[in-house]
Amino acid sequence: MGRPRTIESIREIVIRLARETGWGYGRILSESRKSRLRGVSRSTVKNILKEEGIKPSPKRGSGSWDEFLKAHVDALWQVDFFSKMAWTPTGLRQAFVLGFIHVGIQRVFCSPCRFKSGAKWMVNQAHAFMEQAREAELPMTHLIRDRDGKYVQEYIEVFE
Repeated sequence: MGRPRTIESIREIVIRLARETGWGYGRILSESRKSRLRGVSRSTVKNILKEEGIKPSPKRGSGSWDEFLKAHVDALWQVDFFSKMAWTPTGLRQAFVLGFIHVGIQRVFCSPCRFKSGAKWMVNQAHAFMEQAREAELPMTHLIRDRDGKYVQEYIEVFE
C-alpha cells in the first residue's frame, strides 16, 4: 500500500549530503536537481532526514539575515556578473559587465563592458573597483556574490 520506499542509493546520498555539509533540505534538493537525481522531491528529502533524526535545516548562527545587514550596511557590497546582447558593426555580440552596488547608500559601480570576459579581465575589474571604492572613501568589509564560475580564485583573492 502507498508509495514505494525511496531507493536506498538516493537515501544514502541525501543523508551523506546532510551530514557532511550541514545543508538543509532546500539546499539538498537544489543540489540533487543539479545532479539530475530522479525521484527526489522536497518532501522526500524532508522525510529521509526526519527518519534519520537529522534536523531539516542546519543550525544557524546567532542573529538573523536582517540583523547582519543592519550591522554591516556601511561596508557591505553586492557584485553580479551579467551579459547583454548588443549590436555592433560586425553584428549581434554578447557584452559582459560587472556591477557592484553598495548596499547602504545604493551607489553602483559598473565595469566597462567587454565582448570577451576571462580571468584576467575579471581580476583587472576587481582592482579597478577597489581603487574606485577607495577614492570614494567607501569601506568594504563584506562582498556578496553568487557562485558563478567566472569568479576565479585570482578574482576572489583581490578582495581577501
